Amino acid sequence: MTIPPSPPPQQPNGPVPPPWPQPSPTPGPAGVPVPGYPAVGYPVPGYPAGYPPGPVAVPPRRSGKKLLIAAALLLTTAVIAGALAAWLMSGVFRAQPPAAAQFPSDGSTSVELRAGETKTIYVDNAGSPRQRVGCRGAAPESATSAVTIEPVADDITVNNWRAAFTVTAGAPGTYAFTCTGSPGDTFGVGGHATGGRIGSSVALILLAGATGLAGLITGVLGLVRRRRSRP
Repeated sequence: MTIPPSPPPQQPNGPVPPPWPQPSPTPGPAGVPVPGYPAVGYPVPGYPAGYPPGPVAVPPRRSGKKLLIAAALLLTTAVIAGALAAWLMSGVFRAQPPAAAQFPSDGSTSVELRAGETKTIYVDNAGSPRQRVGCRGAAPESATSAVTIEPVADDITVNNWRAAFTVTAGAPGTYAFTCTGSPGDTFGVGGHATGGRIGSSVALILLAGATGLAGLITGVLGLVRRRRSRP
């Protein structure tokens, strides 16, 4: 009796998985798959899943160099702003009336002025309000135009001297100024100080303080980071 041959096994639907590889006697370098070597290992970012992990790149430590550079720039800005503020404030303080140009209420003083030069008449803060103070100027006989006297709109004070009027000479010469206020008032003719100059000085002082503090903090952080980066 002849036994018919058995039918071939049916192929499953889809691709047929390859046979399981046999272990290789020696695995390849870390992170490089070797044919015939079973996939082992744990997932590592940057490597295929199941392959032996290779060397992982360690990010470089931050040395704090950028922070130190930023701190140097901030401190330099603070020094420059402080120097400009000191220069502007010195000009404001120099505007204070000298002793030779000070006079009491109903008194007078003489000041040498150039053509177009502007000075400021100050009154001490202990006396009358600004609206109760009056000043007039006498031009020299050789002047072709009288001196111009205008009230100061801004509230400007220089070492207890409040700016009351600005005077501008129409021609070079010696001008006489007379002012009237309370009996205890003291007047004086000094340099021309403006509110913008004083405001700029205050702004530069604040800028110097802020940038100086920021520079110190940034420098300390940079030094700490630099110290930690050393092996």
